[in-house]
Amino acid sequence: MSTNNELIPYRQQAGDIEREHTTAVAALRELDTFVVASDDDSAFAADIIREVKGKHKELDDRRKEVTGPLNATIRTVNGWFKPALDALDAAERKLKSKVALYMQESQRKAHEALVLVAAAPTAEQASAALMYSAPAVMPQGVSMRMIWKFRIVDESAIPARFCSPDPDKIEAEMRGSAKDDGAPTPISGVEFFQEASMTVRR
Repeated sequence: MSTNNELIPYRQQAGDIEREHTTAVAALRELDTFVVASDDDSAFAADIIREVKGKHKELDDRRKEVTGPLNATIRTVNGWFKPALDALDAAERKLKSKVALYMQESQRKAHEALVLVAAAPTAEQASAALMYSAPAVMPQGVSMRMIWKFRIVDESAIPARFCSPDPDKIEAEMRGSAKDDGAPTPISGVEFFQEASMTVRR
């Protein structure tokens, strides 16, 4: 398992990585005034892109040298603990559900008893019904409150303002319904447009 001592060689690279950051930020600022106005400018920009991509890959590879083993260790450790944690979570949910069901049933019976007390024609009958009007006692350290939740029972009946467009479905339709000229089949309420996507080979 990785330890802090194993990270010492990588900590020693911190200064070098900070210099890379400073250089990259400075270059980024210079690009604010860089204008591509000729073929030579365009070719020069492509060369810079290649250099940037190369530097990015170099730094990312160095990052993965550190994070790869750590991530593998985390996945292994999580795998050790997950089954037991999942079982304990399930046990907690099941017990809470059983206690909540008991409490709700007790409250229902208590409410029914109070209704009978109020409707009892004689004091004797009211006293007999009153014996069942006390709800169950909540265990020490346990509290329960009723919260609102929802479930969808009829998707077609939901008002439009609660329905969000699915970007993934729209994109899939855009890519799968292209006409002969490559343009997507129109979708009501959606505007399709093109933007440049450039690939620079190293």
